[in-house]
Amino acid sequence: MNTRTVALRRLTLLAALLALSVSGCGLYLDLDVTLFTRVELEEALQETVTPEDLPAGGGRVSVVYKTEIDLTEDIGDEVDGGGGELVLEQLHYRVPENTVTTDMHNVEIVLADAGADSPVGGESLGFVAIIPARTTVETTPLETDLKGEQALEERLKALTFTVFVLADVDVEPEPAPMPSGEAMIEVDVQAQVRHN
Repeated sequence: MNTRTVALRRLTLLAALLALSVSGCGLYLDLDVTLFTRVELEEALQETVTPEDLPAGGGRVSVVYKTEIDLTEDIGDEVDGGGGELVLEQLHYRVPENTVTTDMHNVEIVLADAGADSPVGGESLGFVAIIPARTTVETTPLETDLKGEQALEERLKALTFTVFVLADVDVEPEPAPMPSGEAMIEVDVQAQVRHN
């Protein structure tokens, strides 16, 4: 199999929702941040890969999606200068829309510095083994580890950072059609800022 890398256009963080609660042990600020990424596979592949680029047997293409995150206006006052401890509580993903005509394999979420052009040198947050073609996915825990959780906590404190989503898709040579379709991938981050 031949492996090629395709960089897709920048995508956007749409929402960060806040809820404030108080307990007997101190002040707790609940943060609920949802990242929305719309994958437009056909347009990106047509702009970057042609069947002539692939060997006669077809090939697997590594696709990179880039999202710049700026939470300054959403949670800056609560996280920056508040002196509290930020603790990640839950991490989930879901795919509520999916018309992509091929499976997306080895989906990885990587965190990097704000303005980064490449996921190289970033921290892996988690993996999704496969998102099947034309299949939606209900809210599911994102597979991660302690290192990934700590990296996300540090990035949330920094308020601005870059998220890369990497995936592998299989592309067949002509006369097979190029993969097409769109998928909405959402990642829910639930954290808490604790002031004791």
